[in-house]
Amino acid sequence: MALSSSVKQWGLLSWNKRWITFEAPIIKLFKSEVGPDGEPIVTFDLSDPVCKFEIDPVNANRLSLDNSIALIHIKFDDAPTREQFAGAFDAVGAGAPAAAFAAPDPSRYPEQLGKYWLGPIDPSRPHDEPQGGYGLVKAGVNSENGERVCCKLSHLEYEGSEAQRMEIVLQAGLKHPNIVDLKDIVFEKPAGRPRKQICMIMELLTGGELFSEVVDVGGLSEERARALFRQILLGMAYCHKRKLVHRDIKLENLLLTSDKATVKIADFGLAKNVSEDAAKTVIGTAKYVAPEMLAGAEYDGFKSDMWSCGVCLYCMTECRFPFTKAGNDGVGGHGVHQTTAGNLRLMQDLQKANYTLKDARSPEYRAFLARLLCPNVADRYTAEEALMDPWIVTAAEPAALNKELLDAMDTSSVVVPKEYTQDAWMAKVKQVMSTKGDEGPSEPEMAEDDEEDAF
Repeated sequence: MALSSSVKQWGLLSWNKRWITFEAPIIKLFKSEVGPDGEPIVTFDLSDPVCKFEIDPVNANRLSLDNSIALIHIKFDDAPTREQFAGAFDAVGAGAPAAAFAAPDPSRYPEQLGKYWLGPIDPSRPHDEPQGGYGLVKAGVNSENGERVCCKLSHLEYEGSEAQRMEIVLQAGLKHPNIVDLKDIVFEKPAGRPRKQICMIMELLTGGELFSEVVDVGGLSEERARALFRQILLGMAYCHKRKLVHRDIKLENLLLTSDKATVKIADFGLAKNVSEDAAKTVIGTAKYVAPEMLAGAEYDGFKSDMWSCGVCLYCMTECRFPFTKAGNDGVGGHGVHQTTAGNLRLMQDLQKANYTLKDARSPEYRAFLARLLCPNVADRYTAEEALMDPWIVTAAEPAALNKELLDAMDTSSVVVPKEYTQDAWMAKVKQVMSTKGDEGPSEPEMAEDDEEDAF
């Protein structure tokens, strides 16, 4: 059944005229008010079990649509038109309301930043927001299309720092299925803060951290670990092809989609482009850091990322960390090129690569892990080499497919979010680069810790 009509969509404190089309099972909402002009601003697939609609019990002209990624509220010109659409939606089997109809609840999204409503990630714990070394993360809703996003807002002391600006500039150039998408950059004054701040609007992933998934299930099977780790390798290979090293790969920075089938690399706050000069900063997280990064000299950032990937893989299957003397804190920090006695002791311990695996682990897995947690940098796998290893390659995902994906990676074009022209997006990035501020304090020194940490 094909339907189309003029509607109004709830935006930021007002209703905006839109055009809606429905050709089962796809609903499209367009920015135009007179017809399906250009690309839709949001699309819903009613054949997807997570996609739901609900009729507003108070106003007979309105209904809401929710696919867990976007939540929109629309108003038809009259009740019969709404009933015609609702009946067609219901025929596809997308009933079962997802949420009560309302414009975003001010108690859920109390802050406004540009066109985004913001609120706590977990509304039951509004004062316990996820925080990293440089900022905090909030949930958000794009008022123009209902898309759910997350917002990374820096701590004031890091606002305008070189670390913050480089994170945005580097991630603005990335577009890959296994890397968290940067959707927008906002430079506004948040409520309750003294001045304008840079805010990164990111893709919202609701499956949580890979760390939590591993802990919840007590470690992954080799089969599931392989499926997720292959995706991590593809994301890493893409970064490395663009001459970008991450330098903080860890389970907490690997996020899952709602179905927990796709993993994406997040948090490029310690990343560096090494196209012009080699990595030499002592930086990262002690439990995941490669030994050569602790020496206070230049190192191969691509290979150091692969060591960290190896630590992640070990943790995924064993549900514990491989090296017992690494502390919980960061090592070094931005601009830190000198090592310390503690870092040198840790480096010497890591160079032994002394770890144990469960007896049930396959020979292929053991051999593969040894090429990642390999102290000899020259013998350590690159991401592309790892994707050709017998443990990674399967009948369903053969080496030829991995090579095809590697060859098809676009590592040269300028990446532009869908809502922007290239000129407008580059202007946004330049605005970020022109924002000045203090460098801010470096990451804390690694704490000495000789006891094995519970995972």
